[in-house]
Amino acid sequence: MFIYIGGFLDPLLKNAITKNGEKIYLSGVGYGWQSVYLAVSAGIEYPDIAVKNTRLAFSLGYEIPLGDVLE
Repeated sequence: MFIYIGGFLDPLLKNAITKNGEKIYLSGVGYGWQSVYLAVSAGIEYPDIAVKNTRLAFSLGYEIPLGDVLE
């Protein structure tokens, strides 16, 4: 089980490249079992935090051991 909060580096990169990057905090919760991960994320815009601007996402991932692939 894991919790994460992010979205700080991405707006800095977008602002440096396009000068109008979105400011979004990305947060979520997830669960990992063996090599499979499921996460529910919310993108919350700032400084104008409003429920109508929140974006939701579901992520499903599988961890592939790089050592096994290369052999």
